[in-house]
Amino acid sequence: MRSVDGVSSVAVADQNRCTSCGAQVAPELESCNYCHAPTPWAARLRWEREQRHAVQQHYQQQAEHTQEQQRRYTLERQMNAAASASLGWSVASLVCCILPVPGVIGLLKALTARKIARELRLATPNGALVGITLSGLSVLLGAGMWIFIVLDEIGRSQRIAELETELAEAREEKSLDAEDACRLVELYILKEKPAGVPSTCAFDCDGAAMRKEGGKSYVDEVKCLKSPPAKLSACLRKGDKWVVDEVRVDLLCGKEYPAVTGSASASPSGASSAVPSASASAGASAAASGSSAP
Repeated sequence: MRSVDGVSSVAVADQNRCTSCGAQVAPELESCNYCHAPTPWAARLRWEREQRHAVQQHYQQQAEHTQEQQRRYTLERQMNAAASASLGWSVASLVCCILPVPGVIGLLKALTARKIARELRLATPNGALVGITLSGLSVLLGAGMWIFIVLDEIGRSQRIAELETELAEAREEKSLDAEDACRLVELYILKEKPAGVPSTCAFDCDGAAMRKEGGKSYVDEVKCLKSPPAKLSACLRKGDKWVVDEVRVDLLCGKEYPAVTGSASASPSGASSAVPSASASAGASAAASGSSAP
């Protein structure tokens, strides 16, 4: 009888037999193929299988834990970056609040940071909270400013259309009265927006007066009710219809004013005051000559 590692082949075969029916059973099976009775080594195989499963579960849990830590780390970085970006965009939105884009971007970044914080069950970063407040305020201010600009532009367009309708016939006449000339000045300012002339004020034509010099027409004392109030003077010209050539603030149109240098000053009437130093020198000379006379 041959032996395998000191154990006879008959003994090995007997060990692999089913204890119930005596059939030959493979050593990797936990039950007999014929009577389905558990093999003597079934308990050992189950234990080995459970140990392998436990080891696999352990390594799988470790891998999942590592992935979760990596995911949380990545999300926290994204959350902090979004909070910082929100703070920066919100500050920029206050600087240029007329543009709603920075405020909207800052608000979106802050909401992204808050969403990530809720997913990670963390407190919302302070930068995101400040960003939500400042960006929201900026968006409201920007929206309010744009609404004001749009409404003001609508009002200006309506006023221009109204003045053009009212002055259509008067501008064709040979002469203008003071009230029509005043309204023509208002129309000119609203349409052309000349530099140095306020266009966001209410016009008062009470007291406006026509003036003609050298064959040219002017209108003076057109009041602009702003803070502080101003008086306007305009040069008018009659071609196919009456038009405004120039508007001056607190100076008479058509008048030439000397340059203001030193202590000399120009008056609205066109006359310049004498230089005090020259007057003082003349007085001193007169006094000196008088005292030297016998």
